[in-house]
Amino acid sequence: MLAQANPRDILIVVGMLIGVLVIGGAILVVWRRSVLGDERNDPTASMLDSLRHQFESDEISQDEYDAARRVIVGRAAGAPPPVNPPPPDARVAEPGYDLTGERLPERTENDG
Repeated sequence: MLAQANPRDILIVVGMLIGVLVIGGAILVVWRRSVLGDERNDPTASMLDSLRHQFESDEISQDEYDAARRVIVGRAAGAPPPVNPPPPDARVAEPGYDLTGERLPERTENDG
């Protein structure tokens, strides 16, 4: 039967089949993204992967890894970042003063 068909008719049918496959693939991609979400737009996953890579290549310690992981997961969950108080031996200036105890200069309009 195909041997007797006109080559033009065969090309039309093949073109239609390719069109159906392309449209079906596009529909499948849109459906998949709506159901599963778009993983490429998930910064938390890429940050955790990067952090895990740094830990496995001994760039950061276990304590640093655990602390950073908690912060990343907390941010993804909407929790505020943890407040780290300064160490007990740190020099902290009062507001409006520098570390020598001198008053900071007043802001002017040109300071921005």
